[in-house]
Amino acid sequence: MSGGCAWKPFEITQEEYEELVLDLLTAPGSQLKVLNTPLEIQTYRQWVEWKREHYKLIGGL
Repeated sequence: MSGGCAWKPFEITQEEYEELVLDLLTAPGSQLKVLNTPLEIQTYRQWVEWKREHYKLIGGL
């Protein structure tokens, strides 16, 4: 990050989070979708590898 911007951390409720996710998923032109991590993924490193492979499958970098 450039360091030129700052913001105060904040918290949202579970209800607010769910509303935000719904708004993001249903916004006109949105290509976002929820990905459920497979149960066999147990560590952060496994998650990063799984995410990288998934990203390749959908045409990412």
